[in-house]
This record gives sequence, structure tokens and C-alpha cells, in this order.
Amino acid sequence: MPDFSPTTQPIVSRSSDGRLELFFLGLNLDGAIYHIWQLAQGGWSAWYSHGKVSSSGFQGPPAIGSNADGRLELFAADIDTRELYHKWQLAPNRNWSSWFPFPRVGSGLEWQPAVAEGADGRLEAFNVVDGNVYHTWQLAPNNAWSDWFNHGQENGGFRSTPSVWQNADGRLQMFAFTIGVPNLLYTKWQVAVNSVWSDWVGHPGMSGLGNQVDEVPPVMASNLDGRIELFTLSKVGNLLHTWQVAPDNGWSDWFDHGAPGGSLLQTPTLARNQDGRLELRVAAADGIVYGKSQVAPNAQWGTWFPDSPRGISSPPRLIRASDGRLFHFVFGANGNLYYKSQLVPNGAWSDWESLGHP
Repeated sequence: MPDFSPTTQPIVSRSSDGRLELFFLGLNLDGAIYHIWQLAQGGWSAWYSHGKVSSSGFQGPPAIGSNADGRLELFAADIDTRELYHKWQLAPNRNWSSWFPFPRVGSGLEWQPAVAEGADGRLEAFNVVDGNVYHTWQLAPNNAWSDWFNHGQENGGFRSTPSVWQNADGRLQMFAFTIGVPNLLYTKWQVAVNSVWSDWVGHPGMSGLGNQVDEVPPVMASNLDGRIELFTLSKVGNLLHTWQVAPDNGWSDWFDHGAPGGSLLQTPTLARNQDGRLELRVAAADGIVYGKSQVAPNAQWGTWFPDSPRGISSPPRLIRASDGRLFHFVFGANGNLYYKSQLVPNGAWSDWESLGHP
């Protein structure tokens, strides 16, 4: 019997009409990208395979972006060719194109892609090649793509895909961990909205953490007041956290939230409640998803709480639906995708429901 257990985080986005669409890499199945979506009349579609472009399939979770005209665009790195491929909706909420490759870069891509949306609506994609961060972007919203641009490397090269987020003023900022010892976090940012980028700068406070930061890419979310909050994991599996002290400017010292369940695994996920409070979920070594919530918008965080039965097999994913309710997705040990949702925005949660597997 095929092993349906995923090893990558589900990726969720919203269609232009507000329906949730979820994608995941069937790494233990056949290396293809699988897709399920909410139906306009309620309920969920059957599982659909977007296939693959080589015998080995894709590596790492895919990335999804929303074009300025509302069409979703899907990105994935191929294992055999080490090229970035993409496909897109032919019209908002409609069918999809075939897979098309971006030009190959150097010895080929090393990780799954990262995708961000610029303030003017253009999509921008990032990856690592030979320790360097490479970057391509749409030349105009909904349009063709630039050549790859090399942002270079620091401290022996970068070890994983950068994480990219938009500041309150619209400027994109990226963060990436380096290979060298200590493996420091570096950042660079657009010097103006939709413009060129700064040089790489070591993120404040990282040198004091020594070699304790894991290679899990950092994750970010914006507070209600526009300040970015950034999280990553230490090598012993604790949750580390730093935040902007003002929108677009300055960072706090690092704060260690510890680790329930022995230690934390892989990438946390974040979403913002309708009332502005951030929510965080992360998988732990005991097979349970744990959560934390801000006690008020822009404020400190509460204590850890368990938020799943024992036996999950992937990192979780949070997203806010168009009606303001949060949805929580995770795969179980049986390979089924499970989800629950807030019954009302900011409120209590439903029971878990299964969406099965491909």
C-alpha cells in the first residue's frame, strides 16, 4: 500500500472569491503536488494531482502567490533538473496552466522556493544556489519574469530558502540563516517600496545566541500595528522570537519561549485573528501540535496549550478565511488531512474533521 504520510507542511491560500485552496507535496507518495479546495456550494473538492515534471518529482513544500488580478500561481523546485517550475490559474478561480520552467541557475536550486507579493502587486520568487540567494520578479503585475539576480552570500553561504515579508510601509525584507559557525541570521530589505535592495546585515542579537539557531527558515507575521514578529527554532527545539520595536524599524532582543512536548519540530505557523491577536501553532516531538496566542493585539504572548490529538505527521498550517475565522490544518499519522475552524471570528473552535488523502 502506498505511504500517504506527508513530510511537508500543507500550504493554504485564498482564491479571489474567498475560497480556501490547499496544496501539499506527496513526497512519500509520488513526488507530485496535490490540491484540494473549498466548493462554492459548501464542502470540499476531491483531491486533484498537479503532477510532476520528472520521475523523482518536486522537493520541499510548494509556494503559492496571488497575482494582482486574483489568479493564484504555484511554484515548486524539481529534484532531477534542480529548476524552478511554476503554473497558474488561467483566470481567477478557474483551471490551471501546465508546468513551465524558469531558466536554470548555476548548479541548480538547493531548496524549495519562497514567494512574496510586492506592494505594487508583482510576485517575487527567491531560492538558494551554491550558497547564494537568487531572486526573480515579475516585470509588471500579472506579467513576464526578470532574469535571476544574485544577492550573494555571507558567513560561508546560506543554508536554506530565505523568508520574505512585507514591512508596514510596503518594502519587502528577507531573512536567511548562514552555513558558517555560528550560523547567523542575515537580513536585507528594499531601500524603497518596489525598489532595489540594501546590502546584507547581521540580524541584531544573533551573535549572542552562538550556534544555537537551527536551519529551520524563520517565519513572520505582522501585528495589528504593522510591526513584524519573527520566530525560529533553536537546535534543542525551543521557540525563539524577536520583533520590531516600531513599524519598519529596530528589533528587540531574542526571547526564548521554551518547548512543550520535549522539543519543537520544523516550521511554526502564524495567523492573525480578526481582532488583531496573533496565533501560533507548532508540532512537537511528542506528536502533538501546541499553540500560543497573544493576550491582546500587539501585546505579549500567553502560555503553551495542546491543540491536537497525539499522532500528527506534518507541521500545521493556520490561515484566516474571508469571513474572519481561522482554519487549522494538519496531517495525521494515517495520512489523512484534518482541519478545524473557529465557530465565529476570535471564538471557540470546532471539532477536527478529516478530508482524507489522495
